[in-house]
Amino acid sequence: PTEINWMSLEDHDKALNCVNAALEHPVTKEFFTDDVVLEGSLFFKLHGVNCKARPDLVSIGEEGVDVLDLKTTQDASPTAFRATVGKLGYHVQEWFYREGLRAAGFKVNRFVFLAVEKSAPYAAAAYVLNQEDVNGVADEAEKALLTYKDCKMRD
Repeated sequence: PTEINWMSLEDHDKALNCVNAALEHPVTKEFFTDDVVLEGSLFFKLHGVNCKARPDLVSIGEEGVDVLDLKTTQDASPTAFRATVGKLGYHVQEWFYREGLRAAGFKVNRFVFLAVEKSAPYAAAAYVLNQEDVNGVADEAEKALLTYKDCKMRD
């Protein structure tokens, strides 16, 4: 028989606390007003490269879409989140998702990161990144895509 590693009750409770904190945040309620796609797969091409993305939540309205990306963290404070954005490249992720949605014919109205702490008090905070920072990665991201495309062609 295969050994099964079940989630501990403690981890289960922590996960539920994170979910509850996210659902109780006011920005989450704003996103559930239109048609919503949860964890939808998006397939598109950028610079001739087949790409895919999986936004956590896309709210589809008549005037475009709003995107909510959930991030669990140790510290949801503005200072800590700002450091995490740079360290983990959330601005690059936002650029990529925006480009993918644009390629699929959607106008992105808002892109919000919802940071939820992984331990008590399970604080949650919503953040919108500076669009100059997001757009500033375009050249580097495009270069990476073209390098990847070149490597695939040589493979």
